[in-house]
Amino acid sequence: MTQQNTKNGCSYGRETRAILLSFKEMVEKLISNETKHIYEQLKVANDKIDRLASCIDEYKKFSRRIFFSLLITVIGALVSALVMIKW
Repeated sequence: MTQQNTKNGCSYGRETRAILLSFKEMVEKLISNETKHIYEQLKVANDKIDRLASCIDEYKKFSRRIFFSLLITVIGALVSALVMIKW
């Protein structure tokens, strides 16, 4: 007669318990591997988003510099034109 173990009001033998524990370990390992894979994919996506955000920030800084340098050039040209007209 196999020894009966009771857990949560259920009764089952050693063999059944061993099978259930083995199945539980397999499921946990599968979930762990899938979770790890998903985590790695999320990390890669997050790195790409961070790189894109930094590129956008650099573009904004570059665009502002170009805008202000063009603005200064236009103002300088207007001032030069006004000075030449007055003379």
